[in-house]
Amino acid sequence: MRLSEKILLGSAGTAGAGVIAWRTMFPWIQDDLKVIKLVRQIDKEIQASQSLLIDKFEKFAAQIPHKPFIIFEDNLFSYELVDQMACRVANIVKSWGLGPRDCVAMIFHNEPAFLWTFLGLQKLGITAALINSNLKMHPLIHSILVANTKHVIVGSGDDLLGAITEVLDDLGNQKIYVQGLGSLPAPTGVHSFDPLLQVALPVALSPTVRAGLTLADLSCYIYTSGTTGTPKPALISNGKLCRIGITTRCRTSLKPEDRYYVALPVFHTAAWMALYACIQTGATVVLKQKFSASQFWPDCRRHKVTVIHYIGELFRYLIAQPPSELDTQHSVRVALGNGLRKDIWVEVSQRFKIPLIAEFYGATEGIAAVFNISNKPGAVGRLSPLLNKIDAYPKALVKFDYATAVPLRDKNGRCIRVSVGEPGLFIAKVPENLIQNGQFRIYQSSAEANEAKLVRDAFEPGDIYMNFGDVLVLDKDYFLYFQDRIGDTF
Repeated sequence: MRLSEKILLGSAGTAGAGVIAWRTMFPWIQDDLKVIKLVRQIDKEIQASQSLLIDKFEKFAAQIPHKPFIIFEDNLFSYELVDQMACRVANIVKSWGLGPRDCVAMIFHNEPAFLWTFLGLQKLGITAALINSNLKMHPLIHSILVANTKHVIVGSGDDLLGAITEVLDDLGNQKIYVQGLGSLPAPTGVHSFDPLLQVALPVALSPTVRAGLTLADLSCYIYTSGTTGTPKPALISNGKLCRIGITTRCRTSLKPEDRYYVALPVFHTAAWMALYACIQTGATVVLKQKFSASQFWPDCRRHKVTVIHYIGELFRYLIAQPPSELDTQHSVRVALGNGLRKDIWVEVSQRFKIPLIAEFYGATEGIAAVFNISNKPGAVGRLSPLLNKIDAYPKALVKFDYATAVPLRDKNGRCIRVSVGEPGLFIAKVPENLIQNGQFRIYQSSAEANEAKLVRDAFEPGDIYMNFGDVLVLDKDYFLYFQDRIGDTF
């Protein structure tokens, strides 16, 4: 813990008169203390958990083999069963001659096979390129090739099969394996994965297969939306995935008995926050093939869901449903997500009576995030002088050019911080330990794509900040509000 943080927390525990004086002089201090407490908890758990995602999963598969890991369309898949299926996948892929640090593309809709395929690749230390299942033609070709994949595994669905067969001639020598064909013959140029799964043994591989992997190695690529060009694969290391899961677990106070509802696409970071938090905790994932406003609350009631993950539009669809006396008949205790506007927030709170809405702000490729710990409607987090002083990733809102999404500079060539209430471009400092030879890699893409996200010499010579591509506003109490997205981050 930093010295300034120790002093602050120590002072908060002194005589009552001192605390009252603090609250009078700095009414926002309590909100800062809540953030500091959460960050301390997250940092502590990250330091204590230096294992890979697959190590965590295998531990729970051994400890709680019969506990449901996935609930999907009223079918239960235990930790043991999913692990056995993952072992089958791992043995198949190993027979292809692939191993640590190779890359395999995955194109799946939401289904249990996505999880055991991903976990099977993780058993071998293989990087998974999580391709958007809606892509077709050039964006699909680009997303596969830019990741330097060796093979492509496609999930069930006629639309996925159609999309991949359309681009076979553009994928070079890569082999395409498709699940869900059953006894149907595979189209020319495509191999069925199903018979391989049937004969593969559910035998665990020796952990020595991935013995050389570290938290710095890549776990997967998660792609940006591509609204300003082709999708870019963001580098998601084992360590970053660990932080994502632990942060989600801490923010939701997730326990092994919790059931986490996931209706967002599995190729999206939001879904992975939930999935890895459950793997970190030994909790249960209630996986929905596709979001349905009419089925959302019935699903939550039937499966006794306690945690849900949202993006702002999800709640817009839910409140558009006809009011029902069952709106408050659920066991959901926390909703975690982002993009919930103030007007919708208030209506959601009043109508559905969810005890905690845990809004946050971040980006798939981002190095930092902010959290609304105070349940303040509309706010995405806090950015106070105190928090920035003790932050490992100092943040700023700066003036910018709307046309280019690039910060404006003063006469000395430095970024210009905005005033309270003034929209500003959100940037965060890259710690020196993440910079190698003056470079910080964000994407498995061109050097130009990476450099475009960096703000060099922002406030001091040699510093490097990351441009999140989003416009936020700070109020007088240091709460942050999302205003606009001018980049293509998820």
